[in-house]
Amino acid sequence: MNITRLAASWCSLVVFGLAILSTRALASDSLPEWARGQGESLEIRLTGEVVGANDQVAPDFAVTCQLNAAVVKYSLPARIDGRHFEIWVPAKNVNWNWMWIRVASRDEKFVAYQKLAAYELRHAAVNGLQFELTTQPTRTVAVRVEYQGQPAPNAWVNAELGYDINLRAQANEDGIATFHLLPEQQLARFTAWTDDFKMGGFSFNSKPTKDPAANEFTVELNQCQDRLLRVVDEEGSPVSDLAFVLQMARIPDYDFVGINENSHLKTNSAGEVTYRWFPNWKERKCYIALDSKHWIAEGGCEELDEAIVFKVKKSKIAQRKRVVGNITGTPSTLVGFHVTLYTFQGERENLSSELYAFSDATGSFAMDVLPDATYCAFVLDSDFVSPTIDLIPYDSSLDKITAPELSVSKGEKVEVTVTSGPDKKPYPDLTIRFRREHEFSWREDGRSRNATGGPSWQATTNDQGIAVTNSLPGKLQVHVYTPLWSTEEEVDVSLGTAIHVSLHRSFEEKQKVIGQLVLGEGVDADLSNAQVRIGSVDGNYDDQQSLATDAKGAFYFETVSTELGVFARTQDGRAAGSVVVRDLSEPIMLELRSTMSYTGQLLNSEGQPSVGQQVEALVCVEGTENGQGLFLKHFDAERITAKTDSDGKYVLPDIPTEMNVILLARNQQDSSESDYLDIVYLEAHEDRPLAIHRIGTTKPSADKYSLAERIEKTLRDCRLAGFRMMVITSRADAPSKAFIDRYFKDYQENREVSSYMQIVLTDADVLPTSRGADFAKQRGWKIPDPGKVLAYAIDDRGNELGTIEVKLEEQESADLATAFVHQHMPVAVDAEQKWDQAFAEARQSDKQVWARICQRYCGPCFLLARWMDDHRELLAKDFVMLKIDDVRDENGFAVANRLTRGKQHGVPFHAIYDSNESMLINSAGKFGNIGHPSGYEGKKHLRKMLEAGCKRLTAAEIDQLVDSVED
Repeated sequence: MNITRLAASWCSLVVFGLAILSTRALASDSLPEWARGQGESLEIRLTGEVVGANDQVAPDFAVTCQLNAAVVKYSLPARIDGRHFEIWVPAKNVNWNWMWIRVASRDEKFVAYQKLAAYELRHAAVNGLQFELTTQPTRTVAVRVEYQGQPAPNAWVNAELGYDINLRAQANEDGIATFHLLPEQQLARFTAWTDDFKMGGFSFNSKPTKDPAANEFTVELNQCQDRLLRVVDEEGSPVSDLAFVLQMARIPDYDFVGINENSHLKTNSAGEVTYRWFPNWKERKCYIALDSKHWIAEGGCEELDEAIVFKVKKSKIAQRKRVVGNITGTPSTLVGFHVTLYTFQGERENLSSELYAFSDATGSFAMDVLPDATYCAFVLDSDFVSPTIDLIPYDSSLDKITAPELSVSKGEKVEVTVTSGPDKKPYPDLTIRFRREHEFSWREDGRSRNATGGPSWQATTNDQGIAVTNSLPGKLQVHVYTPLWSTEEEVDVSLGTAIHVSLHRSFEEKQKVIGQLVLGEGVDADLSNAQVRIGSVDGNYDDQQSLATDAKGAFYFETVSTELGVFARTQDGRAAGSVVVRDLSEPIMLELRSTMSYTGQLLNSEGQPSVGQQVEALVCVEGTENGQGLFLKHFDAERITAKTDSDGKYVLPDIPTEMNVILLARNQQDSSESDYLDIVYLEAHEDRPLAIHRIGTTKPSADKYSLAERIEKTLRDCRLAGFRMMVITSRADAPSKAFIDRYFKDYQENREVSSYMQIVLTDADVLPTSRGADFAKQRGWKIPDPGKVLAYAIDDRGNELGTIEVKLEEQESADLATAFVHQHMPVAVDAEQKWDQAFAEARQSDKQVWARICQRYCGPCFLLARWMDDHRELLAKDFVMLKIDDVRDENGFAVANRLTRGKQHGVPFHAIYDSNESMLINSAGKFGNIGHPSGYEGKKHLRKMLEAGCKRLTAAEIDQLVDSVED
C-alpha cells in the first residue's frame, strides 16, 4: 500500500537533511523557518522526504505539485536535494482550496501522492511529509468508449480521482482506454472525447448509480455541435475578454460530463465564443464558472436559436472593506492558520459566499468583506480548533469595523474507527467528514433570517481503519459519504474526555437477490422481457439498477442495500407495480396491477390554455422516511410524458395504480426546471373528473378589497384563531418600513408579534382620493409626521385597546414598540384545558371531537378555519371543534404532539376522536398530511374523515361539505 503519512520524527530529519536547502534569511525573528514573507507575499514551506523499501534510499524521483482554485490551477516548483525536497506555497495571494503532491520514480514504476486541503498546510509545514516510494499501481481499470453502440477508437479519456488529480489515456482500436491505479485511489469521474467532436462522461456521485470499485466501465459518446456562447451583463451588453469554464450536465440526473482543455474559453470583443464540443442532448443544464474579481455569474442560461446566453453582473469589489482580524492562543507561532468567513449575504443569490485567509506571524489576517453582511468566522486547522463566532465586520451606516477575534486551542481528541463486513475488518483510506454546526441570524430585506454555518473538515482512516481529529466540546457530526454507502452519527464532545466513534459498513460483497413478477386478479399482460427498476431506500446505500425479466417474469440482481424499492412494468405498459423489500434473503414476489390513463388540463396564470407544454408523471417508490441516513429513501422509477394540445389538455398513458405519482410541468423558459402540479394516487376502475391545474403566478390586485373589507376579513380571522389586530400607520419611506417590519411584524425579532394580525397603512392608503380615506377617517386612524410611526391595538371585535406614537430617532423607540406589543397581546390559553373542555362537551352531546393544529403564519390554517366556520351548522351536528396553537398556547406543543403521535407533519394537521379520546382518523392521507384539503386526493381523504366521524350527517350532507371545498 502507498504510504503518504506525516512524519512524526521530522525534526531530526530537518537538522540532518534539509539544513542545506535553507538559503534565505528570516524576514522576522517571529517567523519559523517554514515561513517567509509577510502580507500578500507570505509563503509557507512544505518539506518532504522520499524513501524506498525498508527505509532505504529512494530511486531517482521527480516531484509535481498543483494548487487548485475553483477554476484556475497553479503548478509549483519543487527543489530536490538527495532524498529530500521543498516547495514554497503562496499563502496570501492565491485563493486556493486544496493541493496535491506527486512523487514518482523517473521510470514511472513507483508513484505516491499526498493530498492537502488548505487548512492542513500548517500541520504539514510543521511536521513535514514522508513518501514511501515502494508502491506500484496494482489496479487496472478498462474504459470502453462507444458511439451508437460501436467502439470509438483513439478516443481520449480523462479519469478524475478527486482533489483534481487527473489521469489521461487514449483508447486503442477497440475503443478501450486503460488506467493503472494505486490501491488507495478512488474514481470520481470519467470524461471522454474525440478529435471529431464527440463527447461523453459521467460522475460517480450522480445517477444512475455506478460502483467506483468496479474495473470495467462504458462511456457513451454524443455527437457534438458548434454552439455560439454569448456572455452579457445586467443591461444585456456583451462582456469581452472574459475567461470562463463551461460546465454541462444531462438532466434530470444532473450528471455533469466533466471538463477538459477545450472547456476553458474566453469571449471575443462581441462577448462571444464558439464551443465545438457541445453535446447534442435534448435536455441539459449549463453554467459558467468564472475566475474574475470583477464579474459574478448569475447562474443558468437562456437558449436562443442563434446562441446560448449567460448573464453576469459586476462584482461589488469596489464596495468591499478591508478588515484585519486576529488569532490568539497558545501555539508557539501563530503564522499559517487558515481562517474562514462565511455568509449567506454574498453576491450570488441563494448561494453562500466564503472568504479565506492565512494568518501572519502576529496572528493577524486580512479579508475584503461586503458591507453590512453577517459572517460567521472560524479557524480550521489539523491540530488546533477555535470557536465559531458571527459578526458584522463592517457596518456602513456607522462606518464601523468590528475585527474578528478568534482564539485557538488543542480541543478534545475524537477517534473514529470504521469496519466493514461480517468480520468487521478495518476500512482503510476512507474519508471521514466532521461538522460542528453554528446557528446564526441576520437581517435582510427588513426581516430576520436564520442559517447554520460552522466548520467542516475531514480525516482519512489509516491501515487500522482509524481516523483521529480534535474538536471543541459540544455537538459534533461524523459522517461518511461514498457513491455507494453513507452513514452518520452525532456525538457529544466533553471537556477532558476522549471520544470514540464506531462506524460499520455491513456489506463487503454484494448479495444476490431473486424475484418473480405475478399478475394481479383480472390483469392480462405478458410478463416476458418486463422492465424492472430497483433502488435502495434504506438511506445508507445508494444503488439503482435497471434490468429485464426472462420469459416467465423472473429476474435477479446483486446489491449492497439492506432495504430496496422494486418497480416493474410490462413491455406493453398494461400492468405495473412496486414493492419495498426489507428481507432480501427471501425471493421477491411483485404483483402487477392494471395501469390507466390520466387526463388533465393546464391553464396559465390568466386562466387560458397552456399550449404545447410538456407534462410529466414522475413515478416514485418510497421507503420509510425517518430522518436517518444521508441518501434519499425513495427513488424515481420512471417518467411518463405528454404535451398539451390547443385546449391545454393532455393524456398521460399507462399510469401505475396504487402508487404515488407526482405531476410536473416542464418550465418553458428553463427546460432544466419544472413546476409542481400535484400528487395523484390512482385506483383501478375509479371515475375521475378532468384535473385542472394552473401554472404561473397571478399578481394580486391592490384594489381587490376596500380598506373596510380588509379590516373585516382580518377581524374574522382574529376571531377564528384567537388573535388581535394591529393597525400601523406611517409615511411611505424606507426607515419607517424597516422599523415596522422589525419591531411590529418580525416574529424572529419579537415572538409576541405572532399574537397579532397586522395591517400597515401609509399616506398613499388614506389620501382623499383613495378608497380607504373615509374609513380611516371614521376610525380615527391618522398618518403621523415624517420620522414617526403610529400603532393601534384592536381586539377581535374591532374595539381599540390602545395607541402609541413612536419617534424613530429616539433611542428608546424599539423598547417602546416592544412594550406596546406585550401590553395588548391576548392572554395565552391552556391547550390542556381546551382539550378537557372539548371532550367533556362531546361526551355530554354524544359527538366526536375534531381537533386541529394551527399556527399564525400558516395560510392553509386560515383557509381550513374559514371553511369550518362557513359550514359550522352542518359540522356541529357531529363535531365539537378544538383548535390548538402549538406555538402560542400554553402546553400547546405537548397537546399537538398527542395529535401527531410524535410524527412530523405540516400544519394544519387535524384528527377526529370519539368522546373517549380514541383517535378515529387523522389528516394523513396516501401521500401525507392533506392540511386544508384541495384537489381530488385531498377531497377524497376529507370524505373518508367525514364518513369515519359522522353520526348524524347524511350522505347528501357529506357530498355538500366535500363539494364546497375550493381548489
